[in-house]
Amino acid sequence: MKLQAMTFGVATAIAFALVWTLCFIFVWALPALSMNLFADMMHSSDMNMQWHFGFSSFLIGLVAWSICGGFTAWLIAVFYNKLS
Repeated sequence: MKLQAMTFGVATAIAFALVWTLCFIFVWALPALSMNLFADMMHSSDMNMQWHFGFSSFLIGLVAWSICGGFTAWLIAVFYNKLS
């Protein structure tokens, strides 16, 4: 079975955009809980950072994660198709 690399990449980009949006809302709504959760995820107990919220930070993250996720999925599909 061959994967349609472009379709797979676009679908992944859309999924990453949705996850980024939900994550941004979670961090905005519950910043202290988010900081503790992400500190645990990064194996860090000392997170001396602050959240920066704004439309530009949301948009930059949305575009960056969508492009990176979509490109990675496209590349995986291309490799999969070559190896199968």
